[in-house]
Amino acid sequence: MPCHGLWTNFPKEELPLRSLQILLLLLGVGLLTSSAEASVVYSDSTDFITSLEPGFGYENFNGLGTGTRGSSMDLGDLTVSATSNLYVALGIMSTAVTNAALTIGEFETPINAFGAYIWNTNVSLSSLTGDIDVLVTYADATTDVFSISPATSDTFWGISSTKSLSALTFTSSGGPWFRGPYVTMDNALYGTIIPASPVPEPATISLMALAGLGGLALRKRNLRPSRVAQSLN
Repeated sequence: MPCHGLWTNFPKEELPLRSLQILLLLLGVGLLTSSAEASVVYSDSTDFITSLEPGFGYENFNGLGTGTRGSSMDLGDLTVSATSNLYVALGIMSTAVTNAALTIGEFETPINAFGAYIWNTNVSLSSLTGDIDVLVTYADATTDVFSISPATSDTFWGISSTKSLSALTFTSSGGPWFRGPYVTMDNALYGTIIPASPVPEPATISLMALAGLGGLALRKRNLRPSRVAQSLN
């Protein structure tokens, strides 16, 4: 019994070329999509602020008193939480237990950009040398991992993405040291940064060009009379 399907409409000699053309097109689209979803990391607070759209949020953690708090604090526009308790002092937010993770999330309005000064401190809030790992969770439940190295009191770290941010979790990757480290944050900024139009990477352009050449070759083959037709003339 003959089998009828999509591929039976094409001469057998054209199948490899058509398959290659489709594969190259799919690869090209995949690379373009990957490029469009890339995140941008900032290490300069001025660059980050000037990139933010008007109306961005700012949290300096002032007016929260001093001392140990619970594991979560609702600050209106966002929520700060820790795997242990939180500690507030001198207008900064910190974990109350060494090597505990500090998470920013539950944003009141959707955002795609967040930045702050992030570093490690000891129990006296003196700066400690060490790196901090950042787990970024997007609104679509996908994640990315970044590293702040080195993380000092002068270190600003920010991120913007084509996707909305759901939460950012900061964990010290150093220590434990004597009386530390505690992940510490100050001067948080959040809002929207309009991403620049993605520029296709050279590899993507090459694949698209190959797909186009494949289509041209296929068109030329269709225009050429087949050997069978020539033998019948």
